[in-house]
Amino acid sequence: MPKRSVEVCIGKPEPSPNGLSFRCPFQVRGLPGDKVRYIYGTDSMHALQLALKVLPARLQGYQIESQDKLYWLEEGDDLGFPEP
Repeated sequence: MPKRSVEVCIGKPEPSPNGLSFRCPFQVRGLPGDKVRYIYGTDSMHALQLALKVLPARLQGYQIESQDKLYWLEEGDDLGFPEP
């Protein structure tokens, strides 16, 4: 199977449209369904922390479903995130 790049993007947390919480945009480019998604938290730091927890789970879920191997820089590396 040919190698391809997968890019993880995390945006700046921002107030949610309802103004009651914050949201942090994130995207995994190069995987199916790679649209921008949002995770919501009580404040900007909480939203960012949740995004950093959701991303490794998304990557590991993809690996399990697809049987593809993802790694950070070199084959055999981990994903560059703490284990979910």
